[in-house]
Amino acid sequence: MKYSILSFMEYRKIQKTGGSTYIVSLPKDWVIENDLKEGDTLNIEKISTGVLEISSGQGEIKSEKEVGIQISNNDDENHFIRKLIAIYLSGYAIIKISGKDVIDKKMRTTIEKFSTMVIGMEIIEEGKDYVILQDLSSSMDLPMTRLLARMYLMTESMIVDTAGILKNMNLDIAEDIVKRDTQVDRIYWLISKQFYMIMKYPEYRRLLDVDPVHGSNIKSIAKSLERISDHAENIVSIILNMESMLLDGAEKEYIESLFTDVINMLKTCYRSYTKKDVAIANEVIDMAEYLYMKNNDFIHNIEKRADKNLGAVALITESVIRIGMYSADIAEIAINDNY
Repeated sequence: MKYSILSFMEYRKIQKTGGSTYIVSLPKDWVIENDLKEGDTLNIEKISTGVLEISSGQGEIKSEKEVGIQISNNDDENHFIRKLIAIYLSGYAIIKISGKDVIDKKMRTTIEKFSTMVIGMEIIEEGKDYVILQDLSSSMDLPMTRLLARMYLMTESMIVDTAGILKNMNLDIAEDIVKRDTQVDRIYWLISKQFYMIMKYPEYRRLLDVDPVHGSNIKSIAKSLERISDHAENIVSIILNMESMLLDGAEKEYIESLFTDVINMLKTCYRSYTKKDVAIANEVIDMAEYLYMKNNDFIHNIEKRADKNLGAVALITESVIRIGMYSADIAEIAINDNY
């Protein structure tokens, strides 16, 4: 039995008219639901062999416009943030937040935090018991491929600068690395939003020139880059909290070489995706496996001696290895994208 993503499956016979034209009737309920009439234009797109997608509208994106939610000052802040992000990803243009009572400072701060976490969503109006957010961004001006390229460049610069901190013990750029991690997160949420939109609205696929498979790959790569940037921030945090900034000469040399390897892996995996180069993608995956085993041996050896920085060194190398593993994930996507 065949199943559809719709709640029903209908079968219609093909009819022939005029000697060379084939026609199929449309379901009446679908026509009424989409407010269509005789003479309206439909979008018909060939998805794959045997599959045509028909959508209503003439290029207009019929995304959700407005949503209202009610909150209490006793609501869990993290749960509230998750709800707002889910609404943002669904493509709502306006979010009206109303309080059962006067919205207190804690919840207003949470709303402000959300607006800084994502791109485009700004507070445009507020009163003692309500806040209105509106998405002022235009997805058409920020295609997924361009956003991904920007996200990659920011992530790469974070890793390079983090390696520089370890090498030169220059903490002046530590705060800047943390700020860049926030910007990477913002781009990731926008890419995620666009992915959900192309899945919901065929019009978005045409306007953004991204099909669902390509969009899924972009979102997956963006997630790996977001994780990589998190590990850069994590390494900076560990360094700032180390009891001593001094590392053993051999340890320092090992960590520097490890960073050199993963920086090259990050650059190579992204190039393998943009250039569709399977050979260098495989090199990244092989290198990730090699570095993982090599680091296990390194951790085993340093555990044999007492060192107040032992835990910090182990955590740093583990995060660097995770950067390499996420680079390998991107390389795997690059290989899959070729077939």
